[in-house]
Amino acid sequence: MSLYLTTYDQLKNSISNSQFANLFLTSGGSRRSEDNMIVHALAGASAEIVSGLFWTPMEVIKNKLQISGNLTSLGIVESRREKINARNLAIDIYKKEGLHGFFRGYWLGLAVFIPYTVVYFTTYEQLKFQSQRYINKRSKLNYQIPLPFYVYVSCSACSGMVAGAISNAFDVVKTRRQTSLSIEKKTKTIVAEIWNQSGWKGFTKGLTARVLWVIPSVTISITVYETLKDSFWV
Repeated sequence: MSLYLTTYDQLKNSISNSQFANLFLTSGGSRRSEDNMIVHALAGASAEIVSGLFWTPMEVIKNKLQISGNLTSLGIVESRREKINARNLAIDIYKKEGLHGFFRGYWLGLAVFIPYTVVYFTTYEQLKFQSQRYINKRSKLNYQIPLPFYVYVSCSACSGMVAGAISNAFDVVKTRRQTSLSIEKKTKTIVAEIWNQSGWKGFTKGLTARVLWVIPSVTISITVYETLKDSFWV
């Protein structure tokens, strides 16, 4: 997570200092280009595309481990005494599908996490910007001071709740795609199945659990990262 956040920060700085930002994002206002929502959206989306190459294989194996207690239920071996584990599952995926099998749902994952990331970082950065402006105004200082710990906690928790709720429907489809025993099943087929079985409510399954999982996860990671950055890098 720290590598992902560092990548996001580096991309944000690169984009905000680019000729594109100087030409299109700073005119007509006093805000810096690094505070622009377009910069946050582009940096978040780019970081997600790169990180997906590392996270998708782990996500595929994790999801398959969660839906079965042994290899037999996945049709891998006949013996019910052989318990499923990540190593055996990874070997089986490679034998049946090659490297492509580890990236099932990669593009669908981007369809889930790019909206999530864009919503999260644009919301988080705007909340952080407004908090910074309010604190600086109250302190009457001419320079920017680090934000308090509780501000990072509040901003990251609120942003995680909004982003998690908005992207939940995409996550439902992605998980179905990755755990499907049919290699050839298309995304549109999965969407149709969910709609026929449960209607629009099918796309809200796990919404509460997802939000409750996202909030502490992003709150801890973002707050620790920002606090360390303020302490050592700024």
